[in-house]
Amino acid sequence: MDKFVWIIIAVLCGITLVISLYEKKMEKFLNLMLRLIAGAVGIYLINTILVTMKIVSLVGLNPLNILVIGVLGLPGFALLYGLSAYFLIF
Repeated sequence: MDKFVWIIIAVLCGITLVISLYEKKMEKFLNLMLRLIAGAVGIYLINTILVTMKIVSLVGLNPLNILVIGVLGLPGFALLYGLSAYFLIF
């Protein structure tokens, strides 16, 4: 009887662990999706602002750039526009 109780406790702990890992993965996935969408909107808005200011340092709105911003966040955003400005100057 004592072993049966320990087996039930171990199974319940395992189920709890699996559920918590699933929720964390889902949270990370949703976080990435929100960053991808925010990155695409950010690129579009900054490009629109730069065009109205007659500055030609534009970043393309393509899947690779959106993925860079989604993974790196704000530093990825700065990286893309920094590289765009660098290649415009040199």
